[in-house]
Amino acid sequence: MISPKVEASRIRFALRRCKDKGFEVYEPEQLVKKAVDEFGDSLVVSCSFGSCSVVVLHMAIDVEPRIKVVFDDTGVEYPETYAYRDLLVKEWDLNYIETKPIKSFWKCVKEYGFPLIRQTGRSKFKKPQCCTYLKEKPFEKWCKANGIQATLTGLRASESGVRMLAISQVGQFYFAKRPKIWKFHPIVFWNHKQV
Repeated sequence: MISPKVEASRIRFALRRCKDKGFEVYEPEQLVKKAVDEFGDSLVVSCSFGSCSVVVLHMAIDVEPRIKVVFDDTGVEYPETYAYRDLLVKEWDLNYIETKPIKSFWKCVKEYGFPLIRQTGRSKFKKPQCCTYLKEKPFEKWCKANGIQATLTGLRASESGVRMLAISQVGQFYFAKRPKIWKFHPIVFWNHKQV
């Protein structure tokens, strides 16, 4: 877990930069409602069934109970993740969709090596290739096939310096180049305790 001081400084930095750039800052529930109002059926919740994405999922189903919930099943999740997913799908009657990897994790390891920390110089790739084949490409393909134009995520600026810098440049929501879809991050300025 990140120290509360580091977390607070990352949030302050991202918030200050967003305000300096003139980005409107929304309360989480307001941003969820904005996304639902603007995109309707072409909006999904990207849910890993971790604490942050479940918080956003809960907000989203309060606004739109039948919103699509997409889980990118990497095939290497903890058994507890699958059990928790199954529980929430049933208990909350989720409109649940699952993507499957284009290449398995172990095939990615064989081809590209084990995932390394991003941009360490030890890899020619800026990010682990398993992310591309296990989550990003399957999600992009599914979105394109189903007319999805936007997604809600549980991303938080305080989770890493890279996320803090990215959010400080684009704000709480933006149009992504890959996949070509709008990304909304309702709890981006929340800390661990708020989650």
